[in-house]
Amino acid sequence: MNLPKIVPVVLVLGEIFAFGQADQLVLDSDEYHYTATFDPKLISKERLRELLIFGPYDLYTNWKIHGAERDVSSEQSPNQLKKSLMPFTLEVCIDGNPIYDICGSRDLSDPNFFHNAEVNLRRNAESLAALDELNVPPELNSIARQFRDSLDFFNAVEQRRLEYLRTGDVGVLSMPIGSINPSTQCEEGLNNLRAAKTPQQRHHLSIFGWYNCVNDAWQQSSPVYPEDAWQLFLKDFGIREEFKPEAVD
Repeated sequence: MNLPKIVPVVLVLGEIFAFGQADQLVLDSDEYHYTATFDPKLISKERLRELLIFGPYDLYTNWKIHGAERDVSSEQSPNQLKKSLMPFTLEVCIDGNPIYDICGSRDLSDPNFFHNAEVNLRRNAESLAALDELNVPPELNSIARQFRDSLDFFNAVEQRRLEYLRTGDVGVLSMPIGSINPSTQCEEGLNNLRAAKTPQQRHHLSIFGWYNCVNDAWQQSSPVYPEDAWQLFLKDFGIREEFKPEAVD
């Protein structure tokens, strides 16, 4: 999924408290400066760092949920923000990472493709389990639920693609996934897949035709990021934060 980055603005949120009791969490990069000032009696620095994944900011960092590494996607339009955990697609393979076999071409022509694709599905399942195990404050439940719903949906998308690439059965990609019905919403993509002559064509179309259509349908129907939930979390835990973009040359 190629999603546009958020164009951030300076935000200062949360409640002001007695700064004699304050601690700070600072995150810096070439693209932003983030500071959270908080009362350590209400929340620890480690706990706040863990929960920042649910915040509205595009913090380009290595997130972990119960040890499971995750990337977060953000899509900002003039009137709304959408955030979600990014799934591992079938084609992901990191050279030198021992959980994968040799990456090769990362497509159907490579003998390790199906093994590595299964690794990615397992990583998605591990992330879903980690989300379920994470102790999320009630204020952030709605955000965590959106993250889980999105990851669960796109993991199912990847499972369907893997089954299709193994069997060539377009019917697998026609079946509903949650509230999305590809047989009616992605008819053109399915017809193109039926006309595909080679495994390589099927693979290409499953990504750039069918997948893009299903993704578009999901983005149109999925809820927007509940920013009020994050602000309530800041208020209840006595957090004052500042997010500033750095000037880009």
